Amino acid sequence: MKIGELAQRTGMATSKIRYYEAAGLLTGVERKENGFRAYSEQSLVTLTFIQDAQKAGLDLEAIRSILPQHHAMPTSQRALKAAQAYFNDLR
Repeated sequence: MKIGELAQRTGMATSKIRYYEAAGLLTGVERKENGFRAYSEQSLVTLTFIQDAQKAGLDLEAIRSILPQHHAMPTSQRALKAAQAYFNDLR
C-alpha cells in the first residue's frame, strides 16, 4: 500500500510514518521502480503497536528495545506487556 493509504488507516501523518522509518522503527519498506514506498500489512501492525505503546507511556527508545519481540501477540496484549516491562524497570 502507498503511504497515503497507510496514513489514513493508522490516523498518522505521512511525515510521522517517514520519521519512524528513518528512525529504524518501521523496517521492511520497499521502493517501487517509480520511487514510491510500498508498505505491507506488517507496517500497519508495527505502526499500531508503536501508537499503543506510546499511549501506554513508553518512549521511542523503550519501544525500539521491545519492537522485534512484539509480533507474536495481539496488539493490545503487546502494548500492555510492553508498558508493564517498562514501568517495572523504572522501579
